[in-house]
Amino acid sequence: MNREFQVTPNLEIQSDESVLLTLTCELSEKSLLQLIDKSKAEYAVEVHCRKTYVRHLLSRKNKQFSFKFPRGTLHERVEISAYIVCTDNVTGHTSTALHPEFGKNAKFNFVPGDVLARMYPTVYWVEPEFAKKIGSIFELHPSDKIPRGSFSIGWDEPKVQILMHSTDAAKFKGLQSSQHMLPYLLASVCLIAVTETLRIMVLEENAYSEKKWFHVISHKINEKGIKLKENTTFSELAQELLDFPVGRILFSEGS
Repeated sequence: MNREFQVTPNLEIQSDESVLLTLTCELSEKSLLQLIDKSKAEYAVEVHCRKTYVRHLLSRKNKQFSFKFPRGTLHERVEISAYIVCTDNVTGHTSTALHPEFGKNAKFNFVPGDVLARMYPTVYWVEPEFAKKIGSIFELHPSDKIPRGSFSIGWDEPKVQILMHSTDAAKFKGLQSSQHMLPYLLASVCLIAVTETLRIMVLEENAYSEKKWFHVISHKINEKGIKLKENTTFSELAQELLDFPVGRILFSEGS
């Protein structure tokens, strides 16, 4: 089929730590839409959580539907796969969108359970406690390859890596427990890290879209109704996500 089939999942962590999954389906292939309208096919979404061994199949005719997973059902990595499946016997099905390799006016018979279309799986991360604070996506990593007094940022792990010389990392870790020093650390290190992370999310989305940190920041941005684009002012958004650490410093100094 040479037509678009897209299912957009949205996972929202509720106050009781249950997870509300809302699915929005888009389909442009007319013959499949007709099968759905005639109750001969449905949208089917499989939710698979390796951590909890949950595998759940949702099947509906509606283009948008929701399902609420109880607390603890989904945790950490969640893979979502979407299909259009046959729900009744279909004979002589044809479509102008069929690939030319099938030949002109090719016809097919389907039985319940046959997959008529599919979308590549997408991966999400569900961690209620992890998602509460943007600072939880960072992990301090000592590295003597980094010169004293500077730091580097890495995005290849589940958490964003802040790499510092081991001596600097030890001092930084000690200062993190200080309520007075925390805004300074946020303004000097985390602000830069969040800004660059937002930039990398736009420029290299496909490279990092399965990382845990990617989904935590995406969740925070969606909460604010913001769409990340190349012309986004990343530094201003980073300040907002970190609750404006520069202002907290200035206010604490009585300015």
